Amino acid sequence: MNRTRSIQVMALVVCIASSMALLAGEFHDAVRGGDVWKVKQLLAENPDQINSAAHEGRTALHIAVYRGQLNMVELLLAHKADIRAKDNYGRTPLHEAIVSGSKDVVGVLLAHKANINAKDKEGGTPLHWAVGRGNAALVRLLLAYKPDVNAQDNKRRTPLDVASGLDVADLLRLQGAKSGEEVTRMNAEAARAKEAPGAKPVPR
Repeated sequence: MNRTRSIQVMALVVCIASSMALLAGEFHDAVRGGDVWKVKQLLAENPDQINSAAHEGRTALHIAVYRGQLNMVELLLAHKADIRAKDNYGRTPLHEAIVSGSKDVVGVLLAHKANINAKDKEGGTPLHWAVGRGNAALVRLLLAYKPDVNAQDNKRRTPLDVASGLDVADLLRLQGAKSGEEVTRMNAEAARAKEAPGAKPVPR
């Protein structure tokens, strides 16, 4: 009897999970298709799917920003989409928005307090991504929100190291950007000074 009951419960769980997966698939497909009306309808029926993960851990917001769908992005944010969600590669919606090249989409994310210094699994920040693509307009927009211009990725490269184009590199230098080699050296010197006999604590 107990075994039969357990099998029934397991079957019910599998059925519910399958139904949820189908609903999430329909939701993500509607986002990909830019169907704002359908997305509104699906969220009204099941608000919890707003942050459900699709292929490679990407949420609906990841998908919408990658496609540069401004209206969809605004709708998802209005429904409390997690602006700091990370996919399987550690990428946030802001990383994906850089790929889209849409200044409007990037601007909306920043206005909603996206983490401008978030790092993907390779240590790349949105600024690394923008300068690597040589997109001066997006670089200017990001710089207006005071990112860490000397953040290092897993290979100790700063945005200046991966900058594509002299105009982008110049924008970074105006904000005090340095190469990864310089940053590494400066950090080592600071650590040695801190450990030196009689060293005073660095004021904060």
